Amino acid sequence: MKIALSIAGYDPSAGAGILADIKVFSSMGVYGFGVATAITAQNSTDLTVVSPISSSMLIRQLELLFSDFHIDAIKIGMISSRSNIVAVTRFLKDIGFSGPVVLDPIIVSSTGASIMDPISVRTLIKEMIPISTVVTPNLREATVLCETIVKDTESMMEAARRIHNMGAQYVVIKGGHLKDEAIDILYDGEEFTKISSKKIPKEVHGTGCHFSAAICANLASSMDIYEAVRGAKSYMDELFARWIFKPGRGMYYFIDHR
Repeated sequence: MKIALSIAGYDPSAGAGILADIKVFSSMGVYGFGVATAITAQNSTDLTVVSPISSSMLIRQLELLFSDFHIDAIKIGMISSRSNIVAVTRFLKDIGFSGPVVLDPIIVSSTGASIMDPISVRTLIKEMIPISTVVTPNLREATVLCETIVKDTESMMEAARRIHNMGAQYVVIKGGHLKDEAIDILYDGEEFTKISSKKIPKEVHGTGCHFSAAICANLASSMDIYEAVRGAKSYMDELFARWIFKPGRGMYYFIDHR
């Protein structure tokens, strides 16, 4: 069985982060590992605390996993501190990891909480984007990365060009927050591919994590990038069509990952 590793934050509600990623990996026939970059205090509507793991503890988690297993693909999610961005990047370079790396830059949470400060964002651009196979920002994240408003397909394409020029091999700008239709744009450095899907309500928690995790699982299973992204879009459509559950006063959650 193929193995995918999520390097991300711990969301105790399991709507996003490591717990959500591992559910996605498992449902797609890939065994999931998780390395925590931060512990959060959050529920379906509020994120109140992000407490980063120390860099030494983060690297120790990675060292033990890589010493014992062959990992086929990596997804990097919330990694909020500059020191941890540098530590993970250097670790992956030092071991010569050659598998796919999916970077989902969690800059602002779905609840609106700020995750990364400007120094950490600049470090992510300098250190981590160049080692990434594919970077998957949403409109808000692309706006921060590119320092320009990203709000429609034209500005999405320009943002994709800019992020590709930062060193990413491929870029997927997620268009779930577009006004009328959910259109993602995949850019390979030469051509743009537009992929449309059903629009998932903004109240659904963790959609970006699910989508990027699905891309990672597909890449771990040896799909090319185009198959991986299209397959992830289909996975999201199917997941949304099957089950959505609203707990208490909170946001919607995906609860069926079969």
